[in-house]
Amino acid sequence: MKKNVLLLWGFCLFFCGGLVSCSTTPDMVIPETVTDVAAKSAFRKARENDIASIRVVASYYERGAYGFPQSNRQAANWYQKGAELGDVECQYRIGLAYFEHRGRWPDADEAGRWLRRAAAQGHPGAKRIAHHPYLTIEEQMFPSSSAKPRSSY
Repeated sequence: MKKNVLLLWGFCLFFCGGLVSCSTTPDMVIPETVTDVAAKSAFRKARENDIASIRVVASYYERGAYGFPQSNRQAANWYQKGAELGDVECQYRIGLAYFEHRGRWPDADEAGRWLRRAAAQGHPGAKRIAHHPYLTIEEQMFPSSSAKPRSSY
């Protein structure tokens, strides 16, 4: 039993401490490759919890724009930060990140939680996904071969 726990701990330490980052905290140091003055300004404001700037920086990471390296993990980290501050668009985006495995491990519960929050605040995309008339979030993420066929209109 002790050996299994130590092996598991070592495995987690190896992957979370070195090769793969398990952090959900956005990097607070602007990448050296960013030279655009407006992008640097947005990054500084995002570090100070300015919601609009958080969304902008997340989108820069998502697209790899203005010198930001393309990183789904960093985009998700920034969207997570915005979502936790109550921004509806960030809540929608982090829900999608969990749903589509973009910078996050697939997690139906987390995806549903964030998408339902965004839907409750009126986000149209979140409303379509969070309250899908035919499938639950779990069924959309992990379709089974025994799923009932849907009628088409």
